[in-house]
Amino acid sequence: MSKLINILHIITDLPIGGAQYNTIYTVEKLNYKKYNISLACNCKGEMLDKVKIVPNLNLIDVPFLTRDINLIKDFKAFLSIFCLIRRGKYHIVHTHSSKPGAIGTIAAWLNKTPVIIHTLHGFPFNEFMGRFTNKIYTLLEKFWFYFCDKIITVSQLNKEKAIKIKLAPREKLINIYSGIDMDQFDKISSGDLKKELGLPDNYKLIGSVGRLSHQKDPICFIKSIPLVLKKIKKIHFVLTGDGPLREILEKFIIQYKLSEHVSLIGNRDDIPNVLKSLDVFVLSSLYEGLGRSLTEAMYCKLPIVATEVEGVPELINHMKTGYLVQPRDHYEIAKGLLFCLRNNTHAKSMACNAHKLVKNKFHILKMIDRIDSLYQAYI
Repeated sequence: MSKLINILHIITDLPIGGAQYNTIYTVEKLNYKKYNISLACNCKGEMLDKVKIVPNLNLIDVPFLTRDINLIKDFKAFLSIFCLIRRGKYHIVHTHSSKPGAIGTIAAWLNKTPVIIHTLHGFPFNEFMGRFTNKIYTLLEKFWFYFCDKIITVSQLNKEKAIKIKLAPREKLINIYSGIDMDQFDKISSGDLKKELGLPDNYKLIGSVGRLSHQKDPICFIKSIPLVLKKIKKIHFVLTGDGPLREILEKFIIQYKLSEHVSLIGNRDDIPNVLKSLDVFVLSSLYEGLGRSLTEAMYCKLPIVATEVEGVPELINHMKTGYLVQPRDHYEIAKGLLFCLRNNTHAKSMACNAHKLVKNKFHILKMIDRIDSLYQAYI
């Protein structure tokens, strides 16, 4: 048997998130008859148990690798990864997200790793940060992209933006959609979250799935709820996920007297059940590479109200595959929700169109096949 190709994937940590799902699916479903695969990360987060059960995967803890900028920890993380790559003699180093990308890419280049690949799950800069900060992040990203052999984007719009702002030349970029495991959604026909929440059958359930963080802007979603309740009473709202804004959201819910109308159900390991229980899905993000929860909601044939940010318009064509709104505009979110609830035929048509789009492009095995082909092109 020919020698296995030695591959190292690097990501920050393992909370529930799109980049984490993408990485875990990749290391889980690649062919271990061809590859010897290692995953280096800070072994913390809700998805750690899922990684631990991947057969034959070599999981490596890098405890100094954190999301927040900390010069001492970041330097220690760099030294750990540099030494890891030197010992491992990897054929390919594949990084995910910005900090592991910068640290891992430079460490791999200094070790003369033959192939360095990075997946750009989303830009670390956006229009909602200050101009100076935006410029610094852009320059840093451009600097370490120089050391990559190939950069994977998860949406075509992300790829075109990277080219437009000259992060990397066109020939260095390749778009590979972040696949979803459609089989787990096909196993159930409907969810039971309404029953779990004690809601009457005639109530509509509106919800989101995502980290309760600044990026996802769940506060904007919460602010839209009183506007919807003024028009429609038999309705309930659910936010799935956890994060640093949970306490603030709980205060908003009390302030707006929404305790009977809103449920924060935290992280769940039954997302197919959650999505199959909803009547409308909301994505209120300020920035989003593409949005795994969005593609999953589309596959579940849900009418969608989503912010027009980053890669989202690649999937949501206004009034055809969903309802687009501007970020930070809770009035527009409320308007979109009311449209979907009051125009059932149109909403179902948008949902069916969205399902077809995702089904054709986002199967997990398509992603794995394209990543495999990319690796093989360098071997």
